[in-house]
Amino acid sequence: MLEPLLRSFQKKLTGYKLNNTLSLTCMAYANDTVLFINSPEELQHSMQIYDQYAKVSNAKLNDKRKKPSE
Repeated sequence: MLEPLLRSFQKKLTGYKLNNTLSLTCMAYANDTVLFINSPEELQHSMQIYDQYAKVSNAKLNDKRKKPSE
């Protein structure tokens, strides 16, 4: 279940600011998740959040990248 992880991202990350009141931190559909990161420090923080989640949920990160279509 990804909801606890997504809520942690929303609470603890700044993400991409759309305007003064709205920001976008993550988007998820099925088992795909996209994070909007605004700095190298926030990337590190997002990985710490994920590591904590993975320890309790036994989740595995699929970090294989697909090449963009040309």
